[in-house]
Amino acid sequence: RADAKRYERELAEANQRALELNNEKLEGEVAARTYEIAQANILQRRILESAGYALIATDNKGLITAFNPAAEKLIGYSANEMIGKQTPAVFHLYEEMEARAAELSEELGRPIEPGFDVFVEKVIDGNTDINNWTYVRKDGSRVPVRLSATSLFDEDGKLFGFLGIAYDLTPQLKREQELKEARLQAEQANEAKSSFLANMSHEIRTPLNGIYGALQLIRRSDAGQQHGGLLDKAIYSTRNLSRIINDILDFSKIEAGKISIDPHRFSLSTMLDGLQSDMSMLAGNKPVALIFENQANHDVWIGDAVRIRQVLLNIGTNAIKFTEQGKVTISARNTASDELHFSITDTGQGMSKDALARLFDRFEQADSSTTRKYGGTGLGMAITQSLVHLMHGKIRVVSTPGEGSRFIVTLPVVKAAGDVLDAAPDNDHKELDLSHAMILVAEDNDINRAVMEAMLADTRATLFFAENGQEAVEFVNKKCPDLVLMDIQMPVMDGVEACIKIKHYHPDLPVIAVTANAMAADVELYHEEGFDGYLSKPVDVGQLNAVLAQYLTVETE
Repeated sequence: RADAKRYERELAEANQRALELNNEKLEGEVAARTYEIAQANILQRRILESAGYALIATDNKGLITAFNPAAEKLIGYSANEMIGKQTPAVFHLYEEMEARAAELSEELGRPIEPGFDVFVEKVIDGNTDINNWTYVRKDGSRVPVRLSATSLFDEDGKLFGFLGIAYDLTPQLKREQELKEARLQAEQANEAKSSFLANMSHEIRTPLNGIYGALQLIRRSDAGQQHGGLLDKAIYSTRNLSRIINDILDFSKIEAGKISIDPHRFSLSTMLDGLQSDMSMLAGNKPVALIFENQANHDVWIGDAVRIRQVLLNIGTNAIKFTEQGKVTISARNTASDELHFSITDTGQGMSKDALARLFDRFEQADSSTTRKYGGTGLGMAITQSLVHLMHGKIRVVSTPGEGSRFIVTLPVVKAAGDVLDAAPDNDHKELDLSHAMILVAEDNDINRAVMEAMLADTRATLFFAENGQEAVEFVNKKCPDLVLMDIQMPVMDGVEACIKIKHYHPDLPVIAVTANAMAADVELYHEEGFDGYLSKPVDVGQLNAVLAQYLTVETE
């Protein structure tokens, strides 16, 4: 009996100790868990307090449960004022909620009311919805915000609320507006520059037309035979001046993104022949041999021959300029992938690595000192590279100081049907018999009228002249001529308006724009307004005769 009592006592004591140990363990676990929860709460509170974005939490019914200091700063209400309030709260614009509700209704195919649902409808399933909103501050001012809304789930995956994270869009919108204004100012500056260059081109080309035209006429006369060499140099100089003007305009158009590529059928051999003629004139009496090698097995291609020729002429001009003696070789061939591969090699002074690195920079030249030997605007190679890229081609340079340079240009083209183009009539040195034709020349400049009259004298056409667009329209209505050569910038009525009026009653009458406005946009405008053709000042006799031959029935002698 005593043993039994002792056993019961010991058992009770053991149970008591086990219970105490278990209680101690549970108390430790509870304390640890309590500490973890406290730490988590501190972390959560610190996150809410230190977050730079406004954090606003609600329960799943829309009652605000958290409103952090950043939200207080952004909207102006204190957390005490907002916690427990129903969303949409006082800082939401009702008209924005209406608009969003209409969008959601259309998107989801069911009606959405302009309330709490517009914020949470798309996030209930765990997605995130990001939109721009306008908050109304406590002082009545408005602030644009970017709001990201998401749903909150507990460990069991049960929805217990929503979280909105918002930040002030004002700085971003301000930057965007500043960029927009800067872009607009840059565009306006480019437009002003383009307008200035176009006007400058017109003012230079107008007197240049008189000089160039007179030189061509003298060269074709008996007196021209006596002084042919000097006249050829003068004619070439005017052409070179015209090319410089074109370079400046091309560069401006490239900067403004307004230059375009115009592919047509062209003969590679014909283009190279013309290039050789121009480069021979440039070489003059320099001891530099020009070698042209056409290794292409096909002649007719589709591409922008004008721009291709411009690229080759720019490179070839530099090759001759920087080669005191030796040779310049221009070779052309086509590849199996229908590309034209051009190589321009010279034995000139070559370029250093530093010069090569700056070669395609605008306004850069091999020698920019005040005593530099070679001329140029420093735009030619920058334009050349831009044109090659516009044609989706490639250009590279290999050069060694004292040994020369080699430019390699590869341009994608399309092989055209046929081996040769129909030969164009050579109207430069043939007299056109237009004795049956009546031509009206509308030109306000006295010198240019006189030059045009002299240019047309050998055609034996009946010529009439108008000094402004109004006179041209009145003349056409009285005596319908066979062709009109129309200047653009004239007093009383300009050439474009005159052309529109003439074409209204005489749609089949050829009207040719003859103008110093050489910008591509101007040429496109002339075609849109009804002009049949275009001649750029300074007018070339050969081009003039080609236009006359195209639009008038002629007999060549």
